[in-house]
Amino acid sequence: MRPYLLACCVLAAFITFSCDDHAPKDAPDLQETSDTDASQDTTPEPDLHDLSDPSDTLEDNLDLTDLIDTDTLADTSDLTEIEADLQDLPPDIFVDLQDTADQSQDLLPDQHIDDLGDQLDQSDQSDAYTPELDAVLAAIYDDMQALPPAELRAALLVFTDEQFAMGYDLARDEIYGVNGGTGIDLHDGLYECVYTGRTLTPDGTTYPKGTCTLLDGSSFDNCSFNTEHTWPSSQLVPSHDPTGRGDLHHIFPSWATANNQRGDFPFGVPTCTPPNCTWQADGSYRGKNANGDWVFFVRLATRGDVARAQFYMSVRYQMPIAETVEQVLRQWHADDPVDLKEFTRNNAIEAVQLNRNPFVDRPDFVDLIPDF
Repeated sequence: MRPYLLACCVLAAFITFSCDDHAPKDAPDLQETSDTDASQDTTPEPDLHDLSDPSDTLEDNLDLTDLIDTDTLADTSDLTEIEADLQDLPPDIFVDLQDTADQSQDLLPDQHIDDLGDQLDQSDQSDAYTPELDAVLAAIYDDMQALPPAELRAALLVFTDEQFAMGYDLARDEIYGVNGGTGIDLHDGLYECVYTGRTLTPDGTTYPKGTCTLLDGSSFDNCSFNTEHTWPSSQLVPSHDPTGRGDLHHIFPSWATANNQRGDFPFGVPTCTPPNCTWQADGSYRGKNANGDWVFFVRLATRGDVARAQFYMSVRYQMPIAETVEQVLRQWHADDPVDLKEFTRNNAIEAVQLNRNPFVDRPDFVDLIPDF
């Protein structure tokens, strides 16, 4: 049985985040090896197949009477329903509570978000998919839906932080399907770069190399992939935190060159248009925005996936997203709705990491949280 997590509401003050403007003014020299993969974790990795002590039941780890103030519920009968749902949940929930602190991403200056004009492609609704949730999971989300924004965010934190913290090495094994990993991002015998759509066949490692195929069917040799942290590893709290660094919901296979070019620049909308940008490939490109700060723009096919990964990371690790970046991500979320591939990936991650990205299951929750 899939281990679903209890959604509960926490009566809490609304969390307001503030960020210092420290966007880079000039792009540094980009190295051949991506910063996100330059170091290896030296901490011993836990056993993926020994997820928890059977005595660690959800009832032991989560006390409803402590966490839920029934006065905040629209109907106190909701508490009875939640307690009833609790009895049906499986006991093998692995709990890894992560201490978190305020974290800021690089601020972008004010941009013409309301009218991006030619900078944005047409919204792609062709593959839009309405997630089919089972009754238990749907009920959990339905109980959250009426919560005020601060309480919804607090409930989603409880929902997402019940995860197996596998660390970066095991996470890459799962992505690439090596060393016993499941191959979450291996489809039809190929890996696909999140930023360019270029594909590469496996070579049995987590740094595959070989011949890449482009979207137009052409190919080139000496192509290498690595793993992209869409939320830069250096900007986790604490920096390079092993739980966040190995969180499958925000890491993806990437053509190494695209990974290097993105670096840790914030997502945004450059003023340039390809082929006149500093770097561009297959719909993604890097350049300076209207105020001269470096930003990275993501192709249409995956920009929504990237946006929802950022919303998840903000809630799961309690890290704020700069307002101007958030505006761009909200637009990308609308441009590129959840498709079946993204929903299937969410299922696959839950099978090994034991938590889900709620913004993939319920995209409407993005609009219920006014400030990430």
